[in-house]
Amino acid sequence: MKTDLHTGEHVIFVKHNKSGFFSGHTVLCKPLIIEGKPRDKYKPGSLYITNQRIIFEAKEKSLIVSLGNIDSFTFNKHLECPSFDALDDDGTYTSFILMGSKSIKEAQAHLEDLLPKARIQKAKQCEEHLDYKRAIEIYDKMGKPEEAARVRKIVTDLKKVDQTVVHGDQVTKTEIKDSVVSKSSIGSGGDDKFTKLKELKEMLAEGLIDDEEFKQMKKEILGK
Repeated sequence: MKTDLHTGEHVIFVKHNKSGFFSGHTVLCKPLIIEGKPRDKYKPGSLYITNQRIIFEAKEKSLIVSLGNIDSFTFNKHLECPSFDALDDDGTYTSFILMGSKSIKEAQAHLEDLLPKARIQKAKQCEEHLDYKRAIEIYDKMGKPEEAARVRKIVTDLKKVDQTVVHGDQVTKTEIKDSVVSKSSIGSGGDDKFTKLKELKEMLAEGLIDDEEFKQMKKEILGK
């Protein structure tokens, strides 16, 4: 295997192209666009299914598809040409031919077990990177409305963070930050600065400012 594996990645299924088409040891791959128009010809090679990716190594180059980016699989167990297609998030199909009924059944069993786990992990990564829209799309497609609703609530709560109520008046987050910084310059005593830093830390904990804003405002309060 030429492709380096990621941390925590391990190979689950392997099949190599060894001889003629009807020998039962044929492994071919061809990428297709969503309309089914060929982007390339079928190429022989070796297929590796890991717990993270589908890796197809041909003589010329390798084709790698992350399981987290796969929307669905379609399996064809026709005896003459057993195969499976992987539909990627960007609308691209990749077709794999695996001669031998046992091979396609084994590959299907592994992929159907791995895909839900990979998609959940992908959705969580989207949340970590604040790509809430994509996370919601994945949860909806997986039939997990509770998770989609949870992320939608996060988005709604984040919108509310931009405004808060101070003494009954609606003020923007920028106005709150400006108020804290301006008050810090009224007195130069240690107690006054300590109070403003405490207020600033509370704003960070409540999500009214981010880490970068906290650091900048802290410098302004301390006069650095």
